[in-house]
Amino acid sequence: MPANGVYAINFTFRYGTGVQLSLLNFGGTPKIGILKHLTTGGYTVINKKDFSGATLPLVLSLLISDTEINSIHKLNKDDILSFEYYRGGISLNLLTGSVSEISIYKISD
Repeated sequence: MPANGVYAINFTFRYGTGVQLSLLNFGGTPKIGILKHLTTGGYTVINKKDFSGATLPLVLSLLISDTEINSIHKLNKDDILSFEYYRGGISLNLLTGSVSEISIYKISD
């Protein structure tokens, strides 16, 4: 971050057409997250959100592959953020592409 302050952070991520139908798998739920990197190495998750969907038990999974995080965080000068996508059990070779949007605005000192 360029300066200490309170920031509005928006992160939107969509893959494919926004809806994915697949055979049920057990690789975990796809999610997006905002990570703040630590000076000691590693990171802390400051916000995360799972993709939503529905499952027909033991058969199919319908996933809404479009989600967003809108949050407010107090950050310090030189903080480093990363915007991550965890694919869970979704097979990326079935996907046709992804789109993400990120905006960060300082709203207060």
